[in-house]
Amino acid sequence: MHCSFIQDLTGAAWFSAEPTEERPLSLRLMVRCVRGPWPARGILSVPGWIDHAPLGGWLRWERRAGGRLVAYDLVLPGPHGEHLALRAELVPRGRNPVASVTTVPGTIRVAEDREVARLVLRWDLRHGALAFVLGWRLVRG
Repeated sequence: MHCSFIQDLTGAAWFSAEPTEERPLSLRLMVRCVRGPWPARGILSVPGWIDHAPLGGWLRWERRAGGRLVAYDLVLPGPHGEHLALRAELVPRGRNPVASVTTVPGTIRVAEDREVARLVLRWDLRHGALAFVLGWRLVRG
């Protein structure tokens, strides 16, 4: 048996070429909870750049100095056919637990090399918590 859930995140992106221009973004992930890294797939939209781009990859728990974190390692096609890597890290902190689990900073890079954009993903507890909890499913097999 394993479980699965859907996570809807919104936020903003700042592109390296235009670092002062903030663009809205949305990310919907479908995640399977299995032993080891959790496979994830979903859709990313940044209006004016990519619209409904499919992405896939992993969510994994990692141990770092100062605690644990959830790493989002996802890959998606860029607007010109290049492979883009989205890396974000959710770092729970005891000092400010709500903000630390609802704000996820990250980057998008071209083939893990050059940074294309910085991101801040946000999970809205007021509107997303119930859907998140209800989105958990136990699946046999």
